This record gives sequence, structure tokens and C-alpha cells, in this order.
Amino acid sequence: MPALPGAVASCSSSSPGPRRDTAAFVRLHDEDSKPYVPAGQLRNHWYPENVAQVRTIVLDAAKTNRHVRAAGSGWALSPAVCDAGWREDLIDTRALNRVRTDVLPTAMNRQVADALAAMEYRSGVDHDQCHTFVHVGAGMRIYELYSWLDGQTPSLGPTSKGKAWAMGTMGGAGGQSITGAFSTSTHGGDQHAAPLPDSVVAVEMVGPGGQLLWIQGEDVGGGIPLCDEERVRAALARQVIAPGSGSDGGTDVIGVITNDDALNSVRTAVGRFGVITSVVLQVIPQYGLARKRERTSWAEVRNRLTSVSSALFDSRYLRVMVNPYPAFDSEQHHVWIEQREMVPVPAETGETGWTGRKMRTGERAGRAGPASGAKGDFLATICSRNGVRESLLTIAERAEDGARKAVGAGLLVGLVFAPLLPPGVAGSGVIVSSELAVALELVAARAKQLAAQNTGSVGDLLADFANWMVEQGHGWALSLLVDAVVNSGQPELPQPDVDYSYAVMDMFDYADHACVTDGDSIEVAFDASGTAHVDFVERNIFTAAADLLARKEAVGVYVTLRFTSSTRALLGIERWTQSCIIEVAGLKRFKGLTTLLQRLQTEAIKAGGTVHWGQRNDMLTAPDVTRSYPELPRWRESLRQIGGGRPGDQFSTAFTRLVGLEP
Repeated sequence: MPALPGAVASCSSSSPGPRRDTAAFVRLHDEDSKPYVPAGQLRNHWYPENVAQVRTIVLDAAKTNRHVRAAGSGWALSPAVCDAGWREDLIDTRALNRVRTDVLPTAMNRQVADALAAMEYRSGVDHDQCHTFVHVGAGMRIYELYSWLDGQTPSLGPTSKGKAWAMGTMGGAGGQSITGAFSTSTHGGDQHAAPLPDSVVAVEMVGPGGQLLWIQGEDVGGGIPLCDEERVRAALARQVIAPGSGSDGGTDVIGVITNDDALNSVRTAVGRFGVITSVVLQVIPQYGLARKRERTSWAEVRNRLTSVSSALFDSRYLRVMVNPYPAFDSEQHHVWIEQREMVPVPAETGETGWTGRKMRTGERAGRAGPASGAKGDFLATICSRNGVRESLLTIAERAEDGARKAVGAGLLVGLVFAPLLPPGVAGSGVIVSSELAVALELVAARAKQLAAQNTGSVGDLLADFANWMVEQGHGWALSLLVDAVVNSGQPELPQPDVDYSYAVMDMFDYADHACVTDGDSIEVAFDASGTAHVDFVERNIFTAAADLLARKEAVGVYVTLRFTSSTRALLGIERWTQSCIIEVAGLKRFKGLTTLLQRLQTEAIKAGGTVHWGQRNDMLTAPDVTRSYPELPRWRESLRQIGGGRPGDQFSTAFTRLVGLEP
């Protein structure tokens, strides 16, 4: 890797500098009354609007040896941005959300530009047949990106060839900044595609001392890098000397690096290399996704998840959602399987019933509910006020009916709750009718009481109900609660439901803020070529949930398995050719949730798994990271080369030092 020129020592301008205050840093899942970083704690909370202003901030901080970190949209649950005690500078990058046209196509290598021009635009094909490259600000949220790519945000400028484009993969929500998502190794469930970091082909970043860096790989096709280095240098120079930019400078403050290790390091850098200001992404022609769902049992699907010949692995996308509690009348864990296939976008979608463009783009981007009537996952479902209240009232109604039947006919638990179980499941129980009647009357009363409350979040209601049930000795009902909630958001789809790519992938309800602050979760990844992923579900998740229930600690969680191919990012969690990422998510108010998540993190690491950088990872240590990532020495060498990094330098935090993300 070539050595970089030294950065200038100062930067001045007669134009106004970046706005700043000492406001609180509040993440998505924080309670408003309990921000992650309280107001007045930060030395400076910055709000830059361009690259030069970011450089001004970094230079200013360097003069007094202050540390600097950048935040996107605040979706991370981990201290990836900064620790809760952070008292130095924090940069809010959300205003860096524009489409950039100053580097591409001007600085693009001619062979690359010619190859793009020669590609036939065709919907329903992957990047190996047609793609283009887009350059966007680091603070752009994913829903802003997919709306613009689809041609629905003309204020951001025209799209390539005037066509509609799309992300090849994304996670289950679009509220994250694109940089926050790839920097923490976010993924989807597109099992034959690499995760989100691999769509990054170049990064613009302000590094230590204020140097403006352009980092790109060595080959985007035909053995040619994306851009010509000298033309990139000239384009970036205009960023730091442009009138009104808030900065001045020249080419001596710019470093251009064409190196695969460097790019693969910053693809998942957890903010350690500097402040990313923009990114170039590879995108593909807009497409549709046809999804179908089926409900089955863990016993039925378990062996299919370990067989390479299983039809489950033929689909583009695979998600397996598991109830960690067995049905109260059997040992069966209920499972919901979702599969998706890519389909072309019809020339005219008006007659198809596709609603995603109307619901998810333009002025509605990041403001509306899912395009489909079905919620996307457990947490999204319980954020639906009607969904959970209706579930509670349904439980109350059935419990009252069961109590009457128990008194009148002496029916046992399995028969009383038969309406809540899948068709054909036979019931059997051990509680005599009088005891059952009393229990069911209490259940009904509590469910109606909570359903009628208008204060607190819906998540609070559900968690309080579950905690009370377990304390009263009715832990058997947890399985029914998880089933009821998931069923309301994951109805079976025997016939494919089809919509635009982003409308199917982004299932977050931006219009309902009833309980987004209640969630907590972990994600751990395993090699899916063997049995490690299913073993972890059975030996660790099922066992831990049962242990906590025996201690009368409720944990209302869901378990999701998604699959991807391996990533080129050196610290990407998806390390294996076939990677399985297991998410365990629930509500903070469940009494046993923190204990469960911490236990599972520790057990996952011992079992050879990796822990998501953006989810809860409070049990992670430097030895764990060293064991988990064989490419860590290459990542550290890139850190030393790119910024002359040293332990504790400008972008170091307590978290990066704790987990060994230092030179």
C-alpha cells in the first residue's frame, strides 16, 4: 500500500463553519427520557453539510487532541458509535445525504465507463449481467437511497440511463444510514448473495489529521479499478476549496488508495478509520420479489436446514422464524418459513396490484407503514397497536370461554386452548378443571386490563402481561403469546405475494412509534455448511429460554435464521461460504431478556460464531475478536497504513480498545 502525503496543519475559511451544539445523542431504541448520551455531556455535537465542513471539524479536534466519532441514524444497539460516557466530539452525518456527481463519471476509468454503457438494462437480472455505480453521501438513509434509485425522488437528480435501479440486498428495515449499515456488516437473507458491505466499491473519508481519502478496490471488472487516481484527486480537491464549502486546501491534503485490503478493511470498519463522507455502491436494475410463507415445526425443518440438497436453499431468499417455546401440549416449536424469488418488473405495474412504489417512495419514504398488510417481523408486529391489543383481547376471550368450559365440562388445558393451536393438533393436559378455570379467569382479566390501557407503549403492555403470567405460574402461555403475535404479522402465503424489491425487503413501520424504543437483540453468525447453526438453536437458545422460564423469568423473544454467502470485508461477520445469521430479539421489559442475550453471546463465541457489530455485543472482548477473525492482522495493517493509526488516536473509543480494534 503506498504511503500517503502528509496533511496540512490548518484550514480556514471566511464562510460559516458547521453548526454545533451539545444536544443529546438519542438512538432509535432509547427512551426519550433516557438518551444514550445526555444533553450537555458532549463537548461538541456537530452537524456538517459537506465534506469540507467534516474536515474542518476533524482538524479543529486534532489541535487539542480531541477524539471524534460519527453517527448515522442511531439504529445501532451496540456502542459502535461511541460509549455512553462519551464526552468529546460527535458528528451527525444525516445532512450528508445528497447524490454526488463530482467524481462519477468524470473520474471513472474509460474502460469501466464503456463496459457500463454496453450493458443491456434488463429487470430481473443480477449484477453479473447488468449493474451501475452510484455515488451518494454517507448519511443517506437506505429508504432515501432506494426511493431515489427507483426514480421517485427527482429532487436528488436523475438516475443512471434514466432507469430505475435497486439494491441487490438489504436488511429488514431502511432507516439506517447506508454507511452505518455496511460499517457494522448488516446483511439480508439473500442466501446466494454477499451481504451489504460487498456492494461498496469505493469510500471517501476524512482520516486522522483531516486528510481526505479516496479508497477503492483494484478491480471492478476486467482488472481495472473504478477511477483514475489523478482525476479523483482533482475532483476531491474541488470539495475542499469550493466556495462556500467552509474550507480551503489543495491536492496535498488528498490521498487516493487503490488496494483491495484497504477497501475490505473500511467496508466493515466500525468507525475506526475516520469519518466516511460518501460511498460508491454497485446497484442492479429494479426488480420485484415474490414471497411465500408456510408454517411448520422445528422438528420438520431442522434436518432440511443442514442438507445441501434441500429445496430451501434453492430460493433467492430464506428466513426461518422459530418460537423458542414449545407448544404447551407438545414438544413442538412452531416455525414460519419465508422464501423469495426475483421477478422482472412488468412494463405496466398498474394492473399487477403492486403498491410498494406508492407506499414506500417519494414523500412517503421513511414515513409510512409496510406496503403489504403483513408486518415484517416480531418487533414490527408488536409495534402495531391494534395487532397486540387484538391479540390480548383474543386471548382474554378464549380464556373466558375456556374457563366456562372447564367448569361446565371439566375440559383439560389442551382442549380448552385448541383454537389457539394449529389445525389437527391434539390436546392433552394435567390441570384439573377447577384449577384451570381459576387460572383462565385470571388470564382473561389481566389481558383485558392491559388491552384497555392507553398509557405506555404497546410493547410495555405485552411485556407486563407476559411477566405477570410467568410470575403467576402460567409460563405455558408464553408459547401461545409468541404464536399469536407472530401469526398476526406472518400469515401464511401459499400463493406468492409480489411487489417492488424495496417494498418486500423493508418491512419496518415508520408510521407507528408505539414501541420502537422497547427492543433489544443480538445477532450471531455461524458456518451453515454443517450443523453448528441448528445446534445453537437447540442446545443454547431452547435450553436458555427453558432455564429462565423455570426461574419464572419471562423472555418473549423470536428467533430468526437468515442465510448469506461470505463477505470480502475483513471484519464481516459473514465469514463462511454459506453463513447463517441467527437473530434473537425481544422487548427490554421482559425480565429475563438481558440475561438471555448475554448468555447467548458468550455461548455463540465459544461455539465458533461471530457477533454482529451493530447489535448488542456487550460480552465481546479482544481475545474473542482475535479468535473470530483470522484476517484481523490485515485489517490492523490497513489501519496503520491508511491513517498512521496508533492506539488511542483520534477515532479510538473505549469500545474499540476493549475489543482490540486498534493498530
